Amino acid sequence: MAQQEQDSQFGFDDAEMVVCVDRVEGVYAVCVALKTEKILEILKDGLPKNVSEGDVLRWAADKKKWSVDFAMTAARRKENQKKLNSLLE
Repeated sequence: MAQQEQDSQFGFDDAEMVVCVDRVEGVYAVCVALKTEKILEILKDGLPKNVSEGDVLRWAADKKKWSVDFAMTAARRKENQKKLNSLLE
């Protein structure tokens, strides 16, 4: 699927979207939209290199590209680690 088709399929032209990479399957990154919890399959070719599970990505409609939100990724990982630690106590 071409990037332009992908843009219109997910409605990225209208607003910024924030997703978290759940897993990578073949040529797709399976992501969860943080606002709606909708599952999205996004071609890895359209993502920053070295994207991995747990990374938070932002779609910038004006630039028509994804970027990693390193601060939000770190905050979510820290929060998840705290939750895991509390379960193991």
